[in-house]
Amino acid sequence: MKNSVVTPFRAIALLASLLLVVSACQTPHITVPSEPGDVAVLPMRAGSVEVEGILNPDGSVNPTSGRGVTVPGQSFYVSNVVSAREEEGYPRVQVSLTSRSSSDVNLRYRVIWFDEDEMEISGGSGWTPVLLSPRETIQLSSVGRSTAAKQFRVFIQELSYRR
Repeated sequence: MKNSVVTPFRAIALLASLLLVVSACQTPHITVPSEPGDVAVLPMRAGSVEVEGILNPDGSVNPTSGRGVTVPGQSFYVSNVVSAREEEGYPRVQVSLTSRSSSDVNLRYRVIWFDEDEMEISGGSGWTPVLLSPRETIQLSSVGRSTAAKQFRVFIQELSYRR
């Protein structure tokens, strides 16, 4: 039987391995938008994602917010989020989804708009079904029903059909 002496190099290697295992088991840090222009992509239950954003005064969001966010285990990712105000002052948001799957992905989404006091603006959209083809990028779009809309939430759910 070999002598089980722990050298400094072996101790460092064991410690590094332990740190990798512990960090891999931790839940990723999730932030929510807190300032105008912020966008966050939040993993929900399996197959669901929520995209939240606070509009800048001109109706835009920061160009890098929400871009390229991948949620582990999802067959799609949020590749971009943009927004602007239309001529009449109504806000528009567009969320780009990119497929990571080699087969079709059935999704549905809905958008809810909120005013400055975080009160829901009535008349939000119902669920809209979409088909995301393999390796395709699509845009989910919504126009707010009020010029008072300052925040949005886009709920995206992957639908799984049993055959």
